[in-house]
Amino acid sequence: MSKRREIILLLAILVLGAGLRLTFALQHTDIDIAFDQKFYYRQAVALAGQGTLPEDYVVRPPVYVGFLSAVVRLFGPSVNAIRITQALLSILGLWACFLLARRLLGSKLALVCTGILAIYPASIIGPWLILTEFIFTPLLLLAIWAVARALNEPGERKWILVSAVFWGLAALTRAVAAGYFALVLIVFLILSRRIRIPRKTVLLAGVTFLLVISPWTIRNYARYGGFMLIDNTAAFNLWLTNTPDIPIREFSRDYWQKIENPVQRQREGMREGLKSIRSDPAYYTKHCGRRFSKFWSASGLYPTIDVRKQMSPRGVGLCRRILAKTSAPMFWVVLVPALAGAAFSLRRGRYLILSGFIAYLTVAHSLLVANARHRSPLTPLLIILAVYGACEFVRRIWASGRSS
Repeated sequence: MSKRREIILLLAILVLGAGLRLTFALQHTDIDIAFDQKFYYRQAVALAGQGTLPEDYVVRPPVYVGFLSAVVRLFGPSVNAIRITQALLSILGLWACFLLARRLLGSKLALVCTGILAIYPASIIGPWLILTEFIFTPLLLLAIWAVARALNEPGERKWILVSAVFWGLAALTRAVAAGYFALVLIVFLILSRRIRIPRKTVLLAGVTFLLVISPWTIRNYARYGGFMLIDNTAAFNLWLTNTPDIPIREFSRDYWQKIENPVQRQREGMREGLKSIRSDPAYYTKHCGRRFSKFWSASGLYPTIDVRKQMSPRGVGLCRRILAKTSAPMFWVVLVPALAGAAFSLRRGRYLILSGFIAYLTVAHSLLVANARHRSPLTPLLIILAVYGACEFVRRIWASGRSS
């Protein structure tokens, strides 16, 4: 395929994807925000107006709120302005998916992957929601793309440092990214000779990551008088999920917010959560299984809010009918070949970083808190693995037929 044709097809896919997302956003302008969306919107409006982040019941990473505050300063405190802006900027996620897929699969299959992501129902709805996944997903894809480039090109080891910057920004969007990058560095240190990346370069990548997140860590220390690497949401969720039969609002009011200092909340949350696990491990294990099921649930369009029940009358047409009917089938169409791709990837090291992150995020959310919304950053990775798995399966069938 010529470079010109590749660019034309990619632009067509990007326009299609942005158009579908913009259409959905414009057809659902009268639905209010809920749950975590209110938190991010409230923080962004305050940051845009006051120049500082206000205190809330949890400390969360700053990148997404910073992005939202920039939108609020440009267009005012309009929820729909944020939704429309995110719909238009969704081409960045599609482009990042193309870059990673092209690095692993080549240009033709990368266009296939990007096309599938452009029409994937949950990804169409995603930019309409005011949630961190909008920023986290392209940063994750770019981080993995830079790692793949460092591994596949002997002269491009510097890209591991570029990946550290993207991992740092991803961690400042959702702190869960920090744990996986730490695991990647440990594996790279152990296998440095095999992957031909010097240990000094790997350690320098770790330092780069710390430099990216250190301003926020220093801010937390200066403000709260104690160490908090990025946020304290993990401690909140660990304590909450191991405090049976208490709604989140009552838990936050009667337990969490009674502790004034966020660093002390973090320590107390970890201590109480681990104490509950030790006292009743069967309860925790059972709920880990339930969270795993929620994480990989195929039901619903996008589980943060039940979109089907909150559709506006104007959205009863194309968006509602097509998305509602195709969401679960598309999930299974992608998941089944993706599992085959993950199995095939055990012998192809360059795909392991995709399978590894899917497994890591699954475990992380199963241990703390989960619904299918948290799975959305995995959608591009699953699509890439699905295309790889389908192609590898056909290749093996074809090879066995020729040999027989």
